[in-house]
Amino acid sequence: MISLQTAPTICQEVIAGVSFRYVAIRPLTTPKTLTKSCRSLQNFSSNSAEYTGSVSIRCKPGCVFVHSELDLCKCQSIPITAVKTDLEKLRSGATNATQIADLLNHLRTLNSKVRLFGLLKPKINGPKLSYDDAIQALKYGLQSLAASGAVNQKSSDNIASCIIEIGNVIPATNTCNSSDAATVAMMVNDATSKLGGRKAVCCQDGSSNTNSCPPGYEASPCKSIQEDSVIWPSTPSGGVAKLSKCKTTFSPHPVVGNLTRTCKKDSDGIFSNWENVDRCACQSIHINSIQERLSRKFAKNYTLAYLNQLASFLYEKWDVVPNRPRPISVLGQIFNIQKRRQLSDATYAAYMNVTACLLNTANALIINTLNGNSECRIDEVQRRHLRILFYQLASNLKSPSFVNQRLGSQEEFTNVNYDTSSVYNEIIQNINYNCVVVGAVVPPAFLNDTILYNVLGIDVIGIGSNTVAPTENITYIGNNTNITNTSFPPSQPIDVHAPILSIITIVGLSFSTVCLVLLVACLIFLRLPRTRKWYIHGNLIAAVISSNVIFLFGADRRYVANNVACTAIAVILHYLFTAVFTWQLAEGVHLYRLLVTIFIKSGRLWIVIYTVIGWIVPAVIVGITAGVAPHAYGGVDACFLTSNFIWFFLGPMAFVVTINVVIFCILIYIIHKKSNFTNKVSNQELNKRQVLKNDLRRAFALLPLLGICWIFIFFVQLRHPIPRYLFTILLSFQGVFVFVFHCIFDQQIMEALRNRNFRFCGSSKRYTSSNSAKKNINSPSLGRSRGMERILTHTVIEYYTIYDMLNL
Repeated sequence: MISLQTAPTICQEVIAGVSFRYVAIRPLTTPKTLTKSCRSLQNFSSNSAEYTGSVSIRCKPGCVFVHSELDLCKCQSIPITAVKTDLEKLRSGATNATQIADLLNHLRTLNSKVRLFGLLKPKINGPKLSYDDAIQALKYGLQSLAASGAVNQKSSDNIASCIIEIGNVIPATNTCNSSDAATVAMMVNDATSKLGGRKAVCCQDGSSNTNSCPPGYEASPCKSIQEDSVIWPSTPSGGVAKLSKCKTTFSPHPVVGNLTRTCKKDSDGIFSNWENVDRCACQSIHINSIQERLSRKFAKNYTLAYLNQLASFLYEKWDVVPNRPRPISVLGQIFNIQKRRQLSDATYAAYMNVTACLLNTANALIINTLNGNSECRIDEVQRRHLRILFYQLASNLKSPSFVNQRLGSQEEFTNVNYDTSSVYNEIIQNINYNCVVVGAVVPPAFLNDTILYNVLGIDVIGIGSNTVAPTENITYIGNNTNITNTSFPPSQPIDVHAPILSIITIVGLSFSTVCLVLLVACLIFLRLPRTRKWYIHGNLIAAVISSNVIFLFGADRRYVANNVACTAIAVILHYLFTAVFTWQLAEGVHLYRLLVTIFIKSGRLWIVIYTVIGWIVPAVIVGITAGVAPHAYGGVDACFLTSNFIWFFLGPMAFVVTINVVIFCILIYIIHKKSNFTNKVSNQELNKRQVLKNDLRRAFALLPLLGICWIFIFFVQLRHPIPRYLFTILLSFQGVFVFVFHCIFDQQIMEALRNRNFRFCGSSKRYTSSNSAKKNINSPSLGRSRGMERILTHTVIEYYTIYDMLNL
């Protein structure tokens, strides 16, 4: 005979995050008490180190658990117990400022911990908490306040207000001790009497706005989690985590941008939870490429065939990321360029293809953003703009009368918000116009993708378009919905000079940099006098070389994809170009001083002044620019100041050029007169051609030093090629001109080279043309009269000083 034993009964229930489990070998006939640690409770476990004690519940016959019978009376807050001990030490009274501050700080800690203790209680009706330690701590605080006679009124009111605030936090019901409510009410009344009719203040900060007193605790941070292959780091409550993980999220699509996620605290202000991931900052590289093509200067001349390629890419890629404002903006850009195109028999099909393709995208965007259903909502301006685009595209593709009959007026259609699918299906029915098949990348915009007008503006050349006369009356579709006959103005011509000017710039800057490096080598290795002239020359050359190198290798926006790097390059170029001007101003000031003051003191004051003008002033200008308009740096084509802020560069440049032009005119005038006078004194007769040749030579020597060539920049806006070529050639080859006039034609450098007067070859006699001239002027052969000798002395000294400065 086989004896079958009864299988054990497993009683199990999860209450407040705690699993209570009991295995009954025999059926339960009496309730069984199950115990767990208070630290294991769902909310207490978030900071388990602050709580102690045990929680229990009874398992009744039939494995019945009554959640409301959960016993929490043995759960205690360790910080509240610690505060009770600290306040007990002060119950005899706070006798000095330190003890008063300690009393107030203990009450503030008690306030925050009592709040947390009550808020962290499991959200179950019935369970009670023990506030014995908190009430005892409150008694000690009240006793300490009563025994502290030297407490000032402000501190006394703050302490009494803390007791009142804590008393109001302790619940009147659901406490383990039934007498708690009466005890707390009595202490609140005693503390209120201490106020003497004065208004209570907030416990934590002492502010008078008791309607929004701070609780004294911070919400817990959001924990680090991993979702969809993205690891979100732990973030403080109220903070926003930002990760450049758009590429990972939308793989394999080419996407850039940042994912953001907010850590938001709950209604109790205790815990924080992650909100949904915000993907609205993610951008499709395809859409960005289309927008970049449309932002170019010659975008208004794109052919209809190329516009259809861009429109087709937009239709295929608009929904890769949830961002909607950017596709709507790109849609409007293509439409604005397309509506400028001339409509003729030759261009009708291409025009309608673009229109139909754009209408496809507009309809899809309207359906997607209808009633705010999209993940990234659009504002009212964008919504109205999208519906206007749909209305105008539909009118161009079908007919204005049909659209007006089905949708009403444009204003009526814009103000309402309903599905356009039915109207869209009617419009595209039996329409053979559409988008084209696109490839993997947005096609680049070459010259053949634009409508190219010749200089006279007679014919039109471009892919998919025949030659037409742009000034004849032709039919086209404009902003309105009516088809009218009007004169369509020709688009702006493509800049055919730009490639040539670009080559001139690269070649000129390269040659200039090489020549200036050679000149610097001469200044370093030759034994030349260390004068102010060479100090200013050296700093000017350093600024020019630095600006040339950075401009050649870093200014082109096509090779600088990082916006931060482009901004840094723009700031550096702004500083260096401005430094070139300021050192040219220092050249002009120094030349002017040589003219007005024949004998110049050799002190270092002017060296300091020139240094401040040359290097400090540009830093101030750039600093002001970055502070006033930090978004001024960057650009689409080049890393420099944008066109709206270019006067931060042109303004100081115009000031320097104006001063140097005045100095230039004064120099040429005085040098010409002194030169003629010196020739007469030395009995040298020169013909007019020789005099003109010398004057031109001196003028050309001054031009690159004073930056006069920059004056041509103000004539570039005339749109004539001659000023542009002059400006490009003179500025690009300015280093070559400096090398020719101030190295090859420099007497000191040539003499030093002929004598092999290098710094590493030992001591040798230095060449000083001005000193030899000054020595010779004391010769009796220049005049016997003492007055005449003095006149000749000053004249010749000035002559040689100026000519030495000019390197002639």
